[in-house]
Amino acid sequence: MGCRNEPISFSGTQLDNGTAITQWNWQFGDGSVSQEQNPVHTFIYDNNDSTSLTVINHYGCVSDTVKKLVFINYVTATAAPSDTIVARGDQFRLSVSSVTNVSPPGNLTV
Repeated sequence: MGCRNEPISFSGTQLDNGTAITQWNWQFGDGSVSQEQNPVHTFIYDNNDSTSLTVINHYGCVSDTVKKLVFINYVTATAAPSDTIVARGDQFRLSVSSVTNVSPPGNLTV
């Protein structure tokens, strides 16, 4: 999971020593691509993009494509006016909207 307009690091790891990977082909689902082994990409839209990786070894063999969903969210917060006073025992309403998968979770102390 990532946030819109924040860089996300991806990593490609070779799991065997039998061949050498010579080309890494990343597709980020938003039209962007990279041929780096460990690229950094910034998504600019809220979306659930399918990021995929295909590699080619030194013999020219092409791997299966590995796909993973990347969840991109944008969170905004609007603060109440400063020094808002709520008397003990009084009821009040706190409204939060459009917040999904916020990490780390926040705390509210009254």
